[in-house]
Amino acid sequence: MNKKFYLVISIIILALIISTIAYIILRTKINDANKNSKKSTNSEILKSYTPSKKVSLSPSPSTKTSLKPTPTNTIASQVSPTTNKPTSEVIYGITLDEDYTSISQVVEAIKALSVKPTIRIVFGKEVPASEYKKLVSEVHKVAYVLGCVYDSTAEKGVSLSQHHSRWVDYVTTLKDYVDIWEVGNEANGEGWMGDDKQLLADKFYNAYKYCKEQNLKTEITPYQFKPGDQSMTMNEWLKKYIPNDMKSGLDYVLVSYYDDDNGGYKWDWKKVIDDLHYIFPNSKLGIGECGFTESHSQGASFNNRVDQYYKMPKLNEYFVGGYFWWYWAEDCVPHQNNLRWSQINNGFKWMQNNY
Repeated sequence: MNKKFYLVISIIILALIISTIAYIILRTKINDANKNSKKSTNSEILKSYTPSKKVSLSPSPSTKTSLKPTPTNTIASQVSPTTNKPTSEVIYGITLDEDYTSISQVVEAIKALSVKPTIRIVFGKEVPASEYKKLVSEVHKVAYVLGCVYDSTAEKGVSLSQHHSRWVDYVTTLKDYVDIWEVGNEANGEGWMGDDKQLLADKFYNAYKYCKEQNLKTEITPYQFKPGDQSMTMNEWLKKYIPNDMKSGLDYVLVSYYDDDNGGYKWDWKKVIDDLHYIFPNSKLGIGECGFTESHSQGASFNNRVDQYYKMPKLNEYFVGGYFWWYWAEDCVPHQNNLRWSQINNGFKWMQNNY
């Protein structure tokens, strides 16, 4: 009985194994058939699909975004930004100090020059602007005018309020005849202008701001000297005492230098001018005073000094010349048969041909 029982059980187990194997084989065939059917269907779908339009990741022209701002109708948008542009301007400079004798002789000496010069007119310390109106208006007919409201020798003892009042008087009275306003003459000079550096700087800045508020052109004349003569170098003073907006906004920076006051010391003028360009990146640069410390007789020394400056090469792209021989009126007026007048005029001719 036991043998028969085990035999039956073995047959049942074998049957189950055989049926399971058969089921697995059948199921595999069905799955393969389904896969083939899906592949065929997907292929047909892809073949029949046609896109309605090309998709692009770039925006269409009508919706393209621009980083360039749209100009607005404001004053700021109409003003060109202040930039470091080279200049082709040339300034043919001479100076008319307080010691002139005849307006007509001054005008005739200017008219006879081969160029239209820029003439610095130095206004006397105690003289109201109204007394200069005839002179300045006549000179302006034949020359550009650089107005010197305060010579450096007139700054000492002048308060900020007194300084401002005089500036208001001169600008109000003469602005139609003055092309450039000298807001500081020999600005960093020590001793003869007073000992308060900050007060001097405040006066120059006040004059600058007053002129700029009226859209007038401005110039400052720093003072150069032989090394060691003052407590600060010219550049140190300018960096410390000239405010940043004035550094970037001055139209002209023209250096004063007198060889005789400095033992004949010769500066590397290209380096001087290049250094100034880094301090005043938007200003036109040049020489604002030169000559002798007093009126000088004609002759070789006069001619050499004139040529030393008025035949100075164009030192960089921002250099405009200038020079502004201080005693031009005393040396060159009247101009007829005056060899000193001719020598400076020859310098102007040289500049015309070489700048």
